Amino acid sequence: MTKQEIAPTAPAVQIVSFTLDDLILSPLNPRQEASAAGIAALAASIRAVGLMQNLGGYPTEDGRIGIVAGGRRLRALALLAETGEAPEFIPVKLARDEAEARMWAATENHQREALHPADEIRAFYQMALGGAAVAEIASAFGETEQLVRRRLRLGGLPEPVLAALKAGQINLDMAAAFAASEDESLIFATLGRVTAGGYWDAAAVRRMVLPDTVAATDRRAVFVGLDAYQVAGGKLTADLFTEKTSLHSPDLLDRLFAEKLEAEAGKAFAAGWVWAEICPDSDLDWSLTRSFARVYPIAGELNEAQKLRYDTLSAMAEQGDLDEEQETELDALDAILEGCITAEQRAVSGLYLHVNWRGDLVATTGLVRDEDATAAVEAGFIDAETAEKRLARAGEDAARAEKSKPELSAALVDDLRAMRSAAIQGRMLDKPELALDLLAFTMLRTHGGPLGIRRDESNIAPSVGEGFTPDPRLAGIKDAESEDFASFRAKGRKHRNAILAHALARTLKYGGTDWAERPDPIFAGIETEVGASIREVWTPTAANFLGRVNSAYLDRLMAELTGCDREGAEFKAFIAAKKKAKAETLERLFTDAGTQRLWKIDAEAKARIAAWQPSGF
Repeated sequence: MTKQEIAPTAPAVQIVSFTLDDLILSPLNPRQEASAAGIAALAASIRAVGLMQNLGGYPTEDGRIGIVAGGRRLRALALLAETGEAPEFIPVKLARDEAEARMWAATENHQREALHPADEIRAFYQMALGGAAVAEIASAFGETEQLVRRRLRLGGLPEPVLAALKAGQINLDMAAAFAASEDESLIFATLGRVTAGGYWDAAAVRRMVLPDTVAATDRRAVFVGLDAYQVAGGKLTADLFTEKTSLHSPDLLDRLFAEKLEAEAGKAFAAGWVWAEICPDSDLDWSLTRSFARVYPIAGELNEAQKLRYDTLSAMAEQGDLDEEQETELDALDAILEGCITAEQRAVSGLYLHVNWRGDLVATTGLVRDEDATAAVEAGFIDAETAEKRLARAGEDAARAEKSKPELSAALVDDLRAMRSAAIQGRMLDKPELALDLLAFTMLRTHGGPLGIRRDESNIAPSVGEGFTPDPRLAGIKDAESEDFASFRAKGRKHRNAILAHALARTLKYGGTDWAERPDPIFAGIETEVGASIREVWTPTAANFLGRVNSAYLDRLMAELTGCDREGAEFKAFIAAKKKAKAETLERLFTDAGTQRLWKIDAEAKARIAAWQPSGF
């Protein structure tokens, strides 16, 4: 094969397949040396997933192809050839001339096309299955070990998920959420929903692929303990990306939680408390304790030696000089001073047990029931007057509760209301005009109306109002709080329809959710149908936009809008100016005819300036 046959001066870059014998390492290639371990790892990669990037070359004087870009790949292919595993033909992108070949050689390490994350995941995972270590994979692909580890965590994803990632239907965060689940049926069902359209994020995906799970930070899980949960047969998964652990057996967790609370109640009985009640909630309702008299801890006294030691340790604590042993000693002395409920007090009182939101067991102790009040008074733990007042108050509370007790239970009232609503709604099906009147009347009211519909107006007020002139009709409509329904209906359909149009327009959301990063497809479709443009209500100024982007953005925008010669003196002067001056110049370009004449803006450029709007929002 000769240099003339290859025609290096062809107008377009060619990709030609050659045998390995046709290829040699060009002296222009910057990779004249390479580690044996790295070449072996790269060979393993090519063996597993094939040659994923073409080599770049240029003909030599003897008719062979000198590889100027891809020297390590060439060596790896030669290594595979020793065992008969190299491909028969190798695709090489041919430079059109020697200058281009030198450019490729100089920029190979900096401008090499990066693999798509989905391809990286496949390639890295295949190498790992073949026994390659993380360091070897990183060396083979010229990536960091941290990136390799992140990609390997996704290696077990089903192929349809990786295909969706490659197609741009999901992002890496969403792929990581899929990886948190081991249930393929849920993964595929969720993938179908996500790829069907609409706005989805990683959090939504995680909720769908991990339904009925409990976070390891849940108070029940903390109280029970993950070890005890797993010993009992509970299943959990740890998400290596978010460092979150999910428990998949909520019923088991509830049972273990209840059993442990019961065991703590048993310990309370063993400690001499007369009674122990469990509250399953994270907070103890104050109404449970207000009906009890209380006994309180009896404070202790320190002897002279303990007092001296207490003063010494307290002074050291203020200076932050206590070690762990000294802190324990000080805590013990504090406990003596604070006192405790004695065995005699426990014999006439009880406690409530609950687990707070942090997973801590909380005991509310020293509660004296009515039947134990006499014994507590006789023992001197509570006085007779207090006991009598508490009993009188309890009787009054019971009498008020009985007096205020309704004739119909709450559940029965709910049932009657439901049936009454059903009767009315059935009749309304025959009166669509009445339904529309009710809808418009509800939309008109600030604090809600007769329908269970809430009007949440979307935000249309930018943080910088300069240059923003919305349709004045969007400012608002008169509230109907003081208007009755009959008066509203008397104004007719035209009034009703105007109210509906305004109210519904003001509730149109940009995205499917308030935090959406892209518009909902319906939003975009309506925008097209009505022919709306942000430039109808907004003009870019230095304050509202131009001063809030970087200088390079302003340079590109000026070139785009004016179509000027980028090598011309005017544009070079613009580039050399400070950002503030650039923003002010562009503002005048949007608003001032004199500036447009200065930049020789023709009719086509004027139309471009009038229609321009930023992309990516």
